[in-house]
Amino acid sequence: MPVSLRQGLTVVYAPVGGDVAELIRAALRILTELPSGRHELLTALRETEVSVR
Repeated sequence: MPVSLRQGLTVVYAPVGGDVAELIRAALRILTELPSGRHELLTALRETEVSVR
């Protein structure tokens, strides 16, 4: 169950428990690594497309 804290009109939710924290770390890793490898992935997909033709 998350803990919430109200700051004026803003409500901030904080996760409680290791599972949620681990999930958030995994999501952050995916979101930061995916854009950096996007060019390499696109190049590999294009090479595969050319070789299939």
